[in-house]
Amino acid sequence: MAKMTNILITSSGRRGYLAQYFKQAVGDAGNIYATDIDSLAPIFGECDQGFIVPPFDANNYLSVIKSICIEYDIDLLVPTNDRELNLLAENVPLFNEIGTTTLISSLRCIEIANDKMKTFDFLQSKNIKTAFTTNNLTELVGKIDSKEISFPIIIKPQYGSGSQGVYEATNFDEINVFWNRLENPIGQEKLQGQEFGIDVFNNSERTPVSIVPRKKIAMRAGETDKAESVNDQQLIDIGTELAEALGHFGPLDIDCFYDGDEVYIMELNARFGGGYPLTHLAGGDFTTAAISLANNEKISPRIGKFESGVQMVKSYKIYNPQAGPHNPIITQQTEEL
Repeated sequence: MAKMTNILITSSGRRGYLAQYFKQAVGDAGNIYATDIDSLAPIFGECDQGFIVPPFDANNYLSVIKSICIEYDIDLLVPTNDRELNLLAENVPLFNEIGTTTLISSLRCIEIANDKMKTFDFLQSKNIKTAFTTNNLTELVGKIDSKEISFPIIIKPQYGSGSQGVYEATNFDEINVFWNRLENPIGQEKLQGQEFGIDVFNNSERTPVSIVPRKKIAMRAGETDKAESVNDQQLIDIGTELAEALGHFGPLDIDCFYDGDEVYIMELNARFGGGYPLTHLAGGDFTTAAISLANNEKISPRIGKFESGVQMVKSYKIYNPQAGPHNPIITQQTEEL
């Protein structure tokens, strides 16, 4: 790890745990930096330096991120927010040319993960079980009328994130109300069984080297708040199958339902997921693996090598910028790239 130095975590918000884990991995040999649009982002209390930056859709966002990478000699850029993934995936060469590795999958993978209709179509094309999903209201009503699916029905945004705008309809009137509330709505059958998450890390050959399933116990704002690691071979197998089919780069967070017989995939997040702290505590160290990717080092497979039964309760620290120690820097406007 001696070759690795500086890491920048973008749109980092409450992900102070990522700063801690990366700091543990690099030790005194490197610095951990973070960006956010909020001066009170909790991660600023955990990293070596924070930066207040424009929103991801601002014209100068890329210029600002690139300037930080140049000035602070960033070796690894770690995006954490769905809304910026497309932009950064399109501009990986921009960071490669300054020597910064971006921990992000191809644009194809990002689009499949971020678009719930593309997720559904992809999973069906690979014969991986998933919930019926449609963005066609007539088709949805027809499926219910024919009793192929039944109430309750989940109505949510096609490009949603963090469980925002998710409704549960118990009749046709509610479907119409919720459908008209959303931009680009979709309808999805509600799955039964226990909800699980599966964290998968792919190497530079796009094959999995670490897979850690977790049983979800409680959620908060769309993220796993309490969970327990489980060494279940069927969950590990579906994680392997999906990772090899998708061919992502680095971390992938899989949401699924499992009734003990069948696993149904719900959603994909091509980034560090909200339940990653459990994976890390159980021994699935994706941060060290990410550093190895940036250093072009071979990663030894560790599938199944984690501790089962580890429980996590996530806590969120409040950052007081007046207390320091690392008050965030307000970045200046830079020229367009």
